[in-house]
Amino acid sequence: MLGNVAAALGWQRAALGFAIASAAVLGLAVLRGHWLTAAGFSPLWGAFTFPLAATAGLWGAASRRADRCRRGPAGRGQPCGAACRSCCGSGGPGPRAG
Repeated sequence: MLGNVAAALGWQRAALGFAIASAAVLGLAVLRGHWLTAAGFSPLWGAFTFPLAATAGLWGAASRRADRCRRGPAGRGQPCGAACRSCCGSGGPGPRAG
């Protein structure tokens, strides 16, 4: 959830940091999946759906923001300049607007 909020606020680096952290947590859950599910099926397995959906949403939001900055605000592959600074906090791939 923190990563989704960071992406919505335009804090690209924070959103990517949370996306990387969520990948690590998801990897740990996969590695420990047997321990998590050893007792057999339970209706409480529904609790797995929220973290998976939130992680997928975060990865989608973070990648859309990064892609927008990479392609430029109009999507034509032109340097972003000041427009990119407003979406992801950096000058983007193009020259910085003064």
